[in-house]
Amino acid sequence: MSMPDLSIVMPAYNVAAYIDESLRSILSDTELSCEVLVIDDGSTDDTARIVQDWMQRDARIRLVQQSNKGHFAARNHALSLIQGRFLAFVDPDDYLVAGEMAPLLQKMVQDQLDVLGFNGCYLQEGVAPAPIFVGMSADQVQAGGDWLIAAIHSRRFKHYMWLYIYRVEFLREQGIRFVEERARQDIVWTTQVLSAAKRFCHIDQQIYVYRLHAQSISKVKTPAHRAMLARCYMRVVEELHQHLLANMASTALCDALRWQLANEGLGIYHEIHYLPKLWQRCVLYRELRRRKIDRLIQQHAVTGRQRWRARKRGLRAMLASWLPVPALGQQQWQ
Repeated sequence: MSMPDLSIVMPAYNVAAYIDESLRSILSDTELSCEVLVIDDGSTDDTARIVQDWMQRDARIRLVQQSNKGHFAARNHALSLIQGRFLAFVDPDDYLVAGEMAPLLQKMVQDQLDVLGFNGCYLQEGVAPAPIFVGMSADQVQAGGDWLIAAIHSRRFKHYMWLYIYRVEFLREQGIRFVEERARQDIVWTTQVLSAAKRFCHIDQQIYVYRLHAQSISKVKTPAHRAMLARCYMRVVEELHQHLLANMASTALCDALRWQLANEGLGIYHEIHYLPKLWQRCVLYRELRRRKIDRLIQQHAVTGRQRWRARKRGLRAMLASWLPVPALGQQQWQ
């Protein structure tokens, strides 16, 4: 196959119930010049077999299998393998509105964009579909950092990496890759990408369908998952702090990034608060303070509400971190 216009990366782990519909939504456009690179992240169900069946019917699909390392590691693996001029991400339990990608690629070329953003909708059983972005500025070529500032100030911004098309050469020039944690690292990716994009445009067109279901990682709330999410948020705060330090020349962007860092950091306290056992909360509070996350949150809090919440929760973390905790294995988090 000649070099495709678009590489679509799809990390997959035990999604046999959904991946057929996702692939069909992409490949139903038989004229779309694309490759679909499925990274099977150690699935134990029929995910790989379903993809292999599709490969017999459509040469645009490639399957790469690896041991389970997480979706962000899978995406990084894919970044070294893609062949297209442009890049998009699709999660295997979501799908695209058929036939809408080709016009977006034309716009990427016509406007010489580094990144193109678009809208999507939430799909949940028994609930009417709702747009993801509401009231965001649209169809204006501008610096990605300017749009990011406005988006953060709107307080309605979502950091979903699959709501964008990226120029691959731009990503490689910037050296942007995913932080390889289990969750939430799209926050860091999207922030870095938009900050660096010199030519960006967002269109208010719902092209991506985001399926909300009980198996989603954001819906699973066992103690082990809450602890994992809290640690992933800690990494987000650390990465955003480094990104902020690298962008000190732009006061407006720094102010927006500070609010974002504090907001994401307060999410750590939310996850810890709902752990059922005191010792579990104490373990996470100790780690938070050891990594000085509480200081970063308080340092970068912008609004009065953020500062009050950061001080209150920081005090709680300090007091809880002094309590003794038992030496227990990972199985005790279940």
